[in-house]
Amino acid sequence: MKKEVVVPSPTDKNGIVKLFNKVFDWGNDSVFDWKFNRPDRLGNFFMVGKYNAQVVAFYGGYFQKIKIKNRELKCIIIGDSSSSIDKRSELLFLRTSKECIRSLVDVMKVPFGYGISSPRATELGIKSLGLRKLERYFQLSKYLFEERISCENQNYKVEEIAFSDPEIATVWKKCQSEMKFGIVRDSDYLCWRYRDNPINSYTLLKVSGNKGPEAILVLSLRELFVKNDSTIDGIIMDLIIPYGNSDKIFQIFSVVESFLLALGVCRIKIALPSYSTTFKALRYRANYTPQVRRQSIVFASPDSEINEEELGTFFYTFGDWDVY
Repeated sequence: MKKEVVVPSPTDKNGIVKLFNKVFDWGNDSVFDWKFNRPDRLGNFFMVGKYNAQVVAFYGGYFQKIKIKNRELKCIIIGDSSSSIDKRSELLFLRTSKECIRSLVDVMKVPFGYGISSPRATELGIKSLGLRKLERYFQLSKYLFEERISCENQNYKVEEIAFSDPEIATVWKKCQSEMKFGIVRDSDYLCWRYRDNPINSYTLLKVSGNKGPEAILVLSLRELFVKNDSTIDGIIMDLIIPYGNSDKIFQIFSVVESFLLALGVCRIKIALPSYSTTFKALRYRANYTPQVRRQSIVFASPDSEINEEELGTFFYTFGDWDVY
């Protein structure tokens, strides 16, 4: 009975996909290829635990650019970490996790990594892997009724655009300085994360004001069935917005709500950090209702240049969690 933790070879792909299908019900290997086998992306690093040559544990993720103030770094997004459901596999998973993190930190010198994990995985990561918890994952929602929609939107308009639209770069260049710490939300990232997603489909919205484009939002429409009726949720997956301007955020979402209401959307949902200006503008000015999820944002940061104050400004959305 041989147990080992290794960096997988190409021949291990089928075993990894089989494990993922068992845990996440992917159905095929298209998600694996999208995340981990894209030659145009920044690469990946993961390790697997094997028991008698079978893959029973996986830990790792894919690299992505992050922005911290005026500099860009390559971080790793930890995702799909999993193990078979038995005690032996869980112990091998813990060993796999430790060896993977040690390689990322000590050998590859990756300055930052993060993921979204369940309460049990969060506790394990803090106690055994040296991870730190940022906060529980926050979600905001609002039911849309015509009489509750603000009229302060006459200076803005919303339109659907293509993921290739050059004004994405314009808006990101204009807004990125107001996002202190978070994923680089440029055209390359939006195309990979949303346009090329093999499971879900997304719509890109541009909000323009008198002086040109002001915001980009990624929308996912989800139909919900309750008894014999159905409703539509409008999920704001991601957004490029004047992150530090409460007035503009309020005005932009006012016109977005009107736009979604015209599409038949009954409820709008968005995930945001509770300490962000965007969260506060929607919670306290636009009357969105907060909900704390069971999952937490956890991170590892061996880079001494990333201080505690900066870590406490990390900006996330639903897009950082690929459940949606």
